[in-house]
Amino acid sequence: IEEKYAELGRADGPLGPLGGSSGIFGDSGYETPMPDSVGRYLDAYLVAAGNVSEVALTSSEQIRSQCQGLRLQNHCGGGSFKSQMKKADRSGAKVALIIGEDEAAAGQITIKYLREDRQQQTLPLSEVVKLLNKLS
Repeated sequence: IEEKYAELGRADGPLGPLGGSSGIFGDSGYETPMPDSVGRYLDAYLVAAGNVSEVALTSSEQIRSQCQGLRLQNHCGGGSFKSQMKKADRSGAKVALIIGEDEAAAGQITIKYLREDRQQQTLPLSEVVKLLNKLS
């Protein structure tokens, strides 16, 4: 159980503080490996606006398979578009990938830059993959 907590980046397990000689969790005499992803921000956060969850899931699977090393999080909870965008911003992601009903019908994704002052773009999936490969 403690190893699972360590994989999740938690500093304490159900039985108290975890040990590890890495210095992150203290020193209890055994090594607790940290995943490479801990401490890194997301590259992209996918927002599904409207009744497009199936298209959003399929698109994220295609993006992940074509963008090695990309850290992409899908918004899995409900909520308004505004609340999803707030979560995207708080996630630390570089971009929000937005799939609304118009984008889904056209086979496109809107990219909104969250950390740069750049104009958002609506592109086909193949172009989105090219752009995301440059980000990660």
